[in-house]
Amino acid sequence: MKSALKFELAKLCVYLLSSSTSLPITTFIRRSLVSSSSDIYNDVLRALRKIIRAIDLNSKKILKQYSLTGPQLLIIKDLFDEGTCPVGTLAKRVSLSHATVTEIVDRLEKKGYLKRVKSEEDKRKTLVFLEEKALKVLEQKPALIQEKFIREFSKLQD
Repeated sequence: MKSALKFELAKLCVYLLSSSTSLPITTFIRRSLVSSSSDIYNDVLRALRKIIRAIDLNSKKILKQYSLTGPQLLIIKDLFDEGTCPVGTLAKRVSLSHATVTEIVDRLEKKGYLKRVKSEEDKRKTLVFLEEKALKVLEQKPALIQEKFIREFSKLQD
């Protein structure tokens, strides 16, 4: 893979994962690509379709194996890796909106994966904790697509 294309794909992935951008994807691609060659456009768009397809397949696999959605597993893994915290902090760490994380935490709490507990230091804060059921899922080492992407992308040569 050409070094320029690898760099552009990395920028594209960062763009896709960013929640703060409102620039249309086609404008982003036109502005970002070093060359205006239609081959590079096609390569990037093909890679984008593959990324979307891979995310979809991974989500279905996680749902089938663990009865969890990708975002639910992301939240469980984050709490395991980074520790307990309020929903707002969790939302920032996983780059999802506060409302989305609140809904996910509600569902996970109903399923017995998480619990909410009032903070001892600040009674206004409610902290999110993992339950034993979540730890049992993590023992099976479920893989998120992001982890595979990082592992595979780092193997690419310039």
